[in-house]
Amino acid sequence: MATIDGEAELAISPDGRKVAYWALRTGGHTWTLRIFDAATPSIAPRSVLSYGAPTSPPRPVWSGDGAALVFASRISLGPASIRTKIQTFDLAAGLIREVATFSDGEAWPVAWARSAGVIGILRCRGCANGPESYVSLGEDGRVTEDRFAGGPVGGDQIDVDRDGSRLLLVHGDLRIWRTESFASLTELAAPVGSTFRAAVFRPGTDEVFVVLESAGQESIEVWRRTGQRRSLLTQPKSPADTFGAMALARPDGSAVAVITSDVVRVVDAQTGAFAKIDLRGARLRAWIALPSGQGTPAPSSEILWLRYRNDRLGIEFDYPESVAGKELATCAPTENDLSMYVGERIWIQTPAGAGALGTTVDDFVRGLENVTRMTGSIDGQPAIFVTYRFSFGRYGEATFVAHRDRVYRLDFTAGVFTCEPMPGVSEFAVYRRVVSTLHFLD
Repeated sequence: MATIDGEAELAISPDGRKVAYWALRTGGHTWTLRIFDAATPSIAPRSVLSYGAPTSPPRPVWSGDGAALVFASRISLGPASIRTKIQTFDLAAGLIREVATFSDGEAWPVAWARSAGVIGILRCRGCANGPESYVSLGEDGRVTEDRFAGGPVGGDQIDVDRDGSRLLLVHGDLRIWRTESFASLTELAAPVGSTFRAAVFRPGTDEVFVVLESAGQESIEVWRRTGQRRSLLTQPKSPADTFGAMALARPDGSAVAVITSDVVRVVDAQTGAFAKIDLRGARLRAWIALPSGQGTPAPSSEILWLRYRNDRLGIEFDYPESVAGKELATCAPTENDLSMYVGERIWIQTPAGAGALGTTVDDFVRGLENVTRMTGSIDGQPAIFVTYRFSFGRYGEATFVAHRDRVYRLDFTAGVFTCEPMPGVSEFAVYRRVVSTLHFLD
């Protein structure tokens, strides 16, 4: 058994072997995008990016070929203003690329048909009643938006087929369309007297697993877009089942798990034979293919430098996330108002109402000893690098960077190391890495 430390919804790769998810660092608001490979369950999940946010980011989405991820990050510009960035991550190259920015309301990916070069996006402005439109986003940034007829829809009953080419949405009826064009929409109505409870694509086929409710009975069926239906199982609905249903397809399409509030039923897609599973208070989150008999490579002893993003301060930089798969808790970025720390002695601050770059440095060094200054640049922005001595002759460094109407200060004070990733890599080296990789988001 493998434990996944995800705090948000899980995204399963097309082959059913990998899981992408956002993990929340204990005691903070730092979300890390991670990838777990079921073929090597004893190896720590791969960390991709850290992101500072008070709530969980939207679920990441796999490309149809399983070679990349697309995910969204939100920037709050005020009580009623949100900007959303859509980014992709290539697993082989290890590269993150920004595809588009939506400056009006929220947007989140739901599919990526890589063969067609199109990412499917749900979008809303007010978001009180769910997504209002569907966006076909080209990998080159092209945007085609179609508003849902009849107003907003619930976005929780949505599924994407294994290759990312089709989407399925339950909203009164059953809606299926191709990722690259909402104009391809097909709508299938429930039989008279019945309502849809859940639906999910059957992998490797053109069929859909459908859960229906009618007159106190619950039925699980296999549907085709042409309207053909095949019943697998019909049973009385349990009086204890007071919530909605959820369906999960087995990665090879041979079975479907239907989860209700009191039971999980796993139904064979051919025979309709089923088994009940008692999770004893647990929640079934995903169906993962676990291969057996594979060797486990030894973990790397190298430091994993991860990109950390802070939309509130408008910056991103590298920090040491782990060594040999073991998280470096003492190096974790933490946030506080208009400042943040990496470890305890690396301080990043945006001074409120900061003046000119030189004036800000003058105010900082007043009263310090052995001050040196050197001018330069960080991420194309003017910078001043300062070294100094303070109480009891202790050594310190600070970097000041002017960007737009702000002056950013990155300060390091030597002391007992709290973020020393491994012998030979000190907290001072971490500070230098943070400074050299600093990037402004706007």
